[in-house]
Amino acid sequence: MRIKTIAVASAAGGRHYGQREAAHHYFGDYLHQKPHFSYGIKQVNTQKHYKLAHLFKQIHHATHYCARHNQAFLMVEGDHSSAIGTWSGVMDGLGKDHALGLIWLDAHMDAHTFQTSPSGNVHGMPLAALLGASDRRLSQLYPGKTYLKPQNLILIGLRSYEAKEKALLDALGVEYHTLDSLNAPDALSKVLQHAVHALQQRCTRIGLSIDLDVMDPRDAPAVATPVRQGIRRAQLLSALNLAFRHTSLCGVEISEYVPSKDHDGRTLKLLASLVKTLYPSNENKFLGSFNAGIKSICVPKW
Repeated sequence: MRIKTIAVASAAGGRHYGQREAAHHYFGDYLHQKPHFSYGIKQVNTQKHYKLAHLFKQIHHATHYCARHNQAFLMVEGDHSSAIGTWSGVMDGLGKDHALGLIWLDAHMDAHTFQTSPSGNVHGMPLAALLGASDRRLSQLYPGKTYLKPQNLILIGLRSYEAKEKALLDALGVEYHTLDSLNAPDALSKVLQHAVHALQQRCTRIGLSIDLDVMDPRDAPAVATPVRQGIRRAQLLSALNLAFRHTSLCGVEISEYVPSKDHDGRTLKLLASLVKTLYPSNENKFLGSFNAGIKSICVPKW
């Protein structure tokens, strides 16, 4: 199956301007592709939330199309706030007779609202938005009609979060696994396989969202908000290969890469390895070609 790509060049939901170049650096400089980009928000200013709402609608439109046509996709985005558009679009595209199961790899819970966030940065709020948390300003950014059921979300790799976002996830009964719980040999593989099996029992489609800061900074130093320790490269690639070997993902989202911090290309190589592990078929072997492998889909400029 050929994979659609969605390249989002925006960093307005976070705090590091360099994230805006993540998709361009990966597709353009590394793969020598020329997919269509949504350049979205080029500057962070007082109108950024108004502009983010428009960007999320664009992303929603693209993933809605993919889900409706059973088309797997790869999303490379600047900051993780874009997940609000990504997965709301998938859920609306699937329709009421289907359910999305979402596996979320992240060092952070991303479950703040405007009422609880210390920074006000939207990249710390996508899960609260997707779960339908009660927050007027966050609801105004949400482009979808469908919300994620708490039992259909599993977070893995957490090691940096605040009490109020933990309280939200606990109140909803969301399953999550902290880094401390992954120390035993093969623990990550077991947790990922458990997540896939559990979600397959109650969901018709499974998606994967990866914030690169889930990784140990020794393997992925070029991220917007690095956190000490983390999952190691070989550990994650092996676990993903085992967990998704016989499972078709409806989409993969990778966020928070900052090319300007990637002095030795280590994080970019990891990003590429993640894509090849998750989409390994022969059709996707030549990732730089428009005639084979990963194709491009336009997220319209505004």
